[in-house]
Formats: sequence, C-alpha cells, structure tokens
Amino acid sequence: MKNLWLRIGAGLLACLVALGAALWTTDRANNGKRSDGLYYQASGIRPDAKLLTIDGEAVPGEEYLYWLAYACEYLTSNLGQIDWSEQLTDDATYGEYAKADALETVKLFAVIRQLAQENGVELTEDDLARLQEQKDQYAQYYGGEEAYRQQVQLMGISEEAYDRINSAYFLLDHLTELAG
Repeated sequence: MKNLWLRIGAGLLACLVALGAALWTTDRANNGKRSDGLYYQASGIRPDAKLLTIDGEAVPGEEYLYWLAYACEYLTSNLGQIDWSEQLTDDATYGEYAKADALETVKLFAVIRQLAQENGVELTEDDLARLQEQKDQYAQYYGGEEAYRQQVQLMGISEEAYDRINSAYFLLDHLTELAG
C-alpha cells in the first residue's frame, strides 16, 4: 500500500513538474559563456546556459544535451541509421521524440535531486568512493586521467555536470530505501 501511495505521489509530482517547467528560448540557449565541446558545436547551445528551471532548479544546457545525445545513441544503436525528420508517431518525428525524451529525463533527474535535498538524503562515503572508482575505470579505459578529462570535455560537458548526473543514481537508491 505504501508503494502505491509513493507511486501516486511521484506521478503527481512529475505532472506538477511538467506543468511548471519553463520552456527555453533562444535567449536562454545563449545566456552562458562557454563555447567548448561537441554538444556546443552541434547545437549552438552553450553548455553553461540555463535552459530551463524545474521547481526553482536551473538546468544547464550541458545536462540537457548530454541526455539528448544519450537518447539519440539509444535510438541509433537499436534502429540503425535514422532520418530524424521521419515520423515515428502521428505526433512526433524521431528528432522530436529524442528531444522530448531528453527533456523528461532532465526533469526526472532534477526531481530526484530535489527530493533528496528535501529529505536530507546525501551521498555517502561509499557512494563517493564508487563514483571515484567509476572515474578511475574510465581513466584507465581512455589511457589516463588527462585523457579521461579530455574525453568528457570533448563531449561538451563539465566533469562537475557529469558527476552531478551520475550522483543522481545513488540518491535515487537512497530515496528508494527511505520510502521502503
């Protein structure tokens, strides 16, 4: 029963967030200063631009673009070459679907961070160690710490934003434990 109420509450919260999320404009896409990385080159959206605000939390362009790239990678890995302007459904092209999916993921991660903050949930020492272990594995894969940092920078995302995204998974685990 408790899980049912938790799901209903989460659904209502998601709806409120969806209603309250501000859509971005061209001005928002250009309000940052950074002009580095693949995401900026491909989109013209500055990585540090504040694209939207979700329940008072400003979301930078790099986070949205990270999830947009993720959605595009997911689609192409499962479907192969895609014409992004081709209709996927009556209401959306593949490109529109990828953008909407990225936006919904950004909202989800913002809600996770907000719920964690509201409930006093923080990363543990074990979480921080696991995040560092993950970075170390990536550094080894790319050929060293500097090569890893360059790879993250090439994507157009700061290491801080990358850490923020990866930290949300641990926060969600702790929130789930708290609700259980």
